[in-house]
Amino acid sequence: MQTGAIHFLLLAIICNLETYHAASSYGTVKTLAGSISGREDGTGTYALFNEPRGMAISSGNTFMFVADTMNHKIRKVTFPTSSYTAGMYATNCTNGFLTSYSSTTAASCESYCLADTSCNGFVHSYNDECITSSLPSCLLDTTCTESVNITRCFYSYNGPAVETVAGGGDFGRTSGFFDSFGTSALLNMPYSIALTSNNLLMYVTEAGNNIVRKIDISNSYRVTHLAGGGRVGTFADIGDGTGTSAGFSFPTGMVLSSDDSTLYIADSANNKIRKLVVSSAEVTTILGGSGTDISGMSLDGTGTAMLLSLPMGIAMSVDATQLYISELGNHRLVKMTLET
Repeated sequence: MQTGAIHFLLLAIICNLETYHAASSYGTVKTLAGSISGREDGTGTYALFNEPRGMAISSGNTFMFVADTMNHKIRKVTFPTSSYTAGMYATNCTNGFLTSYSSTTAASCESYCLADTSCNGFVHSYNDECITSSLPSCLLDTTCTESVNITRCFYSYNGPAVETVAGGGDFGRTSGFFDSFGTSALLNMPYSIALTSNNLLMYVTEAGNNIVRKIDISNSYRVTHLAGGGRVGTFADIGDGTGTSAGFSFPTGMVLSSDDSTLYIADSANNKIRKLVVSSAEVTTILGGSGTDISGMSLDGTGTAMLLSLPMGIAMSVDATQLYISELGNHRLVKMTLET
């Protein structure tokens, strides 16, 4: 069994942090996709989610997968190659409206706009939102005078494309427990996603089915049952074992080792951290008190001598020597040093 020393992490909480601090230090924050609750595929804010939780970004940063938890499906979000498209428009003003425009390359438009000291630029997006990031403030000039020919720039924001790749069933948000390909498979509250380094496989914890699923991206998103008994509503299902003989209870957070060989899972309702060897589907408890879903708060300890309460999130250090775990029930973070 893999065990290690557990240490508390003390959190410094800074109150009254104002929004403009984040904006000035880290740049503009913009909605990438989604708006109101829903289940539709689409582009940018036209795509809809229902309580999305875990995410995994591809190694090339070109797309990511999202656990759309209450729609019971996995969504793929493909990032646009360019955030904005643009064109130079020779426009006429007729009765107060801009008309007679023709586009050219985005590069030409940007070059023109940045050099336009007379402030004849116009910046616009697909949802009527002004885009001013990295562009002069004079580009907000929208004056339109009768019979005056002006040249303006038009910028439109390219939102990411969102598509459903697994789960949802025929009605788009059906929950269940059924292995199949893509949207023919049924999931139940997918929570966290781990993606292999070659972007060919992903693993999903399902809080509603108490299992871990494997999705073969390279094989038409084939969904298979990797581990867990799948006994819905069994909140004392803590047994170690292999494949379906092992048990989970509301598994949430998950992290995959850098060599893609091992999953570490926050088995939340069982108050434990579980290790899942991918090749054999062997599940063992590496942290959390022994016995039936025992919870509590203990000082630093080792392995099953340490008590946890509703562990939810889990992360691994870059050198793969430490696990970091967030505990909902104990309002704390703990660190576990893995054996080498």
